[in-house]
Amino acid sequence: MAIEIRTKKEKLNWSFFLFIISCLMILFFSISYFLFLKNIKNIDQEVDELKQGIKEEEALQKDLSDVEQRLKKAQDILVRGGIINITAGEETKASFAELKVKKAFQLLQENVHPNIWFSSLNFDSNTNKVVIQGEAQDIISFKQQLNILKEKMKFNLIGYSITGDQKVNFTFDFNIDTQTIP
Repeated sequence: MAIEIRTKKEKLNWSFFLFIISCLMILFFSISYFLFLKNIKNIDQEVDELKQGIKEEEALQKDLSDVEQRLKKAQDILVRGGIINITAGEETKASFAELKVKKAFQLLQENVHPNIWFSSLNFDSNTNKVVIQGEAQDIISFKQQLNILKEKMKFNLIGYSITGDQKVNFTFDFNIDTQTIP
């Protein structure tokens, strides 16, 4: 009898392949998790930036509404004082000087800096001169307002003073004539 020596064929070891596949899956899910966390952090930063932008826009809207309210009050004072007549858009009753004051007021209304408050506006119909007094929140706002007005009209800065809390009180005047108001 002859003895035959055969080598044993190795069976596939499925547990080894399952181990490799599970390691690859753990690696894949770990990388995905960290990428997900990074993306969430970036999204949170973008949301914070958008919230900050919204807050800044709300502050600007509030400043704009404050300026509009101050200008509306000043216009009401002018109407009550008889300086200008504004009745349903009819400008036929107003004199030529009153129309000029209205145009000057509209020019100021369109070009006022948010940190400027006008406290009085006096009109002399004999000389067609308007004298305006006001207050600026700080010297930078005051200089910016002066630069804005220099581009739009001719005016004379009568004086200014800086208060103890760094606010600026000022007075300026201008003549209402065809060269001053467009």
